[in-house]
Amino acid sequence: KLERGRRVGAATVVVRPPLRFLTMYVVRGGFLDGAAGAVLACMASTSVMAKYARLWALGRRQRASD
Repeated sequence: KLERGRRVGAATVVVRPPLRFLTMYVVRGGFLDGAAGAVLACMASTSVMAKYARLWALGRRQRASD
């Protein structure tokens, strides 16, 4: 049972991945690496989406069992 930790809503799952992409591709200069920078930014945003989707699902499952 999760007693503490990060709580995630659906909005987080939708908003965080594009922010990660923009951060890596624009702010950190991934565009300077061309296609490789775009691929890395896409992979990072996919990873962020998977992480927050798992956290969201865990939170929903915990609330359903309470």
